[in-house]
Amino acid sequence: MAANTSSFFNIPQLITNSDESEEHDRDEESILQRLRHTCGTRANDTQDYLNIIWNVSTFFIFVFLKFLTEDFTLITRLIGGFMLVFYADYKFQRCVRKNENPSVLIRLRAIAMSAVFCYSSSNHIFTVDNYSLKQVILLKKCDMAVESFVGTIKTIFLSIYFIKLFTILMKSLIFAMPTGCLTQTSKSQFYQLSEFLSQTFCSFIITVQWIHYFKGSWLIDEEIIINWKKLCLIIGYSIFKIKIVVGQLITVARCLGNLTEYRIQPTAEEIEKAELCPICCDQFRKPQKLKCNHVFCTKCIDSWFEKTRTCPVCRIYSPLTNSTKYSDGTTSKIIEFW
Repeated sequence: MAANTSSFFNIPQLITNSDESEEHDRDEESILQRLRHTCGTRANDTQDYLNIIWNVSTFFIFVFLKFLTEDFTLITRLIGGFMLVFYADYKFQRCVRKNENPSVLIRLRAIAMSAVFCYSSSNHIFTVDNYSLKQVILLKKCDMAVESFVGTIKTIFLSIYFIKLFTILMKSLIFAMPTGCLTQTSKSQFYQLSEFLSQTFCSFIITVQWIHYFKGSWLIDEEIIINWKKLCLIIGYSIFKIKIVVGQLITVARCLGNLTEYRIQPTAEEIEKAELCPICCDQFRKPQKLKCNHVFCTKCIDSWFEKTRTCPVCRIYSPLTNSTKYSDGTTSKIIEFW
């Protein structure tokens, strides 16, 4: 009887617990519904984004294909120019690395090969309408560069390819010089100097063509505000390029300074005072004096500097630049078209 009475009084509590569990189940179901709705919405948004990306990519593929069909010849020449520079540099590197004392035939072959590459590029590969290599080399306006942004890029690439091939030709002439006229260390210095000069001249070419592109057709009767916009673009780009060009000019000046410092001729009194070469311990043959006033044979000091860049006596003087970049005759394949 007491148990039945206790169960009777617990009925309201059971009803309350049942209501709470039902309410909890409804809350969980509503949360799940909201999650399904959110995930479904996000999935739909993601699908929309993917569709947009697909459509835009397909459109640009068709635009690129049209560009290829319109300028197929020019594009093949651009690709051919890069391959020609790469191949010419590769062949020249083989000549330099495999022939420390090249024969006359190998020297003439290196010059002839570079000359053929340079001639074929200027007269056949880079002959394009509205493109004048002579105008570009003379730092003048090229009609193809003024026409459009793409035309400017084409002009820059064609011009830089030719400059690089011409640089390889100059390096071939340095390579062909007899050892008695130009030692191996001196050749390395001239390789480096020719490469930095080439890159500096390329920067001037690129700067001139971009300035002409930003300038466009500068009409006297054009609205003043339009001319001012062009002028601001030209000034801004010039400021941007100044740091690059000045840095390259400083590098060239350092290379030239190394050449002059490295070729100090000692006086008769200095030769007599030194008596013997500290390296070979023999009489001087074509003596040279370093900036630290120590005198050596030309051949001896050149061989020494191929291993280290310090004076054999005092160990404190370095006649070469800290960087040996491009001193092995390599040509940079990078085109800084900006």
